Amino acid sequence: MEQSMSNYRRTWTIVGTLIVVGLVTAILATMFGYPLPPEAPPASALFQTLSTVLGALNITILIILLITYVGIYRKTKSEFTIGLIVFSILLLMQSISSLPFFIRVFGFQGVWLGPFLLFPPLFIFIALLVLLYLTIK
Repeated sequence: MEQSMSNYRRTWTIVGTLIVVGLVTAILATMFGYPLPPEAPPASALFQTLSTVLGALNITILIILLITYVGIYRKTKSEFTIGLIVFSILLLMQSISSLPFFIRVFGFQGVWLGPFLLFPPLFIFIALLVLLYLTIK
């Protein structure tokens, strides 16, 4: 019973963290926005905001997974866990480098791909949710 309650608390802590990160990121992305060229479709700002929110959620999940995998490795010294740590670090690097904000900080202006800007982080987000579910189960 104790273990089940611990998993329940951990799960809701993670869900709460994801909700807070998503809301804060959405607010910041909306407040500071992205400069759009005049020819950009009206929905471009929405797609960039959604892409930024999904990217921040991916980074949050990856940090949670990385912390979990390092803890597991300390207990088991398993080579499989080292692979999961490397996997998490590489996906974390990909998630950070694909954030519209990160790209803009380095002076690049993205191509306005509409919803296609949203698809990569959306698919990664779904895959990470599955991986997170399996990890905390």
